[in-house]
Amino acid sequence: MTHPDDPQLPDDLIAELKRRDAQPFADTDRLDERIRLAIDAHYAPTDLVATASAPASWRFRRRLIGAGLAAAAAVGFVVWLNPNTFSPPADPVAQVAPSPELPHDFNRDGALDILDVMRLAKHVQDTPPSGPLADSAAVFDVNHDQRIDAQDVQTLGRSIVRLASEKDGEV
Repeated sequence: MTHPDDPQLPDDLIAELKRRDAQPFADTDRLDERIRLAIDAHYAPTDLVATASAPASWRFRRRLIGAGLAAAAAVGFVVWLNPNTFSPPADPVAQVAPSPELPHDFNRDGALDILDVMRLAKHVQDTPPSGPLADSAAVFDVNHDQRIDAQDVQTLGRSIVRLASEKDGEV
């Protein structure tokens, strides 16, 4: 064997390398078993840790489950006392009383805007067409055709656009 700095290695090193190369490798199954046992011994919990942590873990779990059941019972009790707590809200358009200044201001924010048009459109979408209008629903009949329909939404939308352009002086 040659080396760039030392063309000849020492004879005793060459003999040792040849001897090690000639020896068969250790039994791999037995070596694997020894490694697994060493790992198990290293990471295995001691008896003191295992017996001390198990009851504390169960106590914690029992308390956590008990707290969860108590919270669920409290929520159930509140719902039982007041069934309207978690019910979906009624149609917001149908609950609005008209104001004399802005009869079509459905969200009562003091201005006719796109939010009012969207509320009326949602009401038209969710409410099936019906017969004659009740007095309470007449405020939603924007074009006074005795029906609440998509034409009312379009009429209200046009009036908002017209009102906005009149405010700017662009008629």
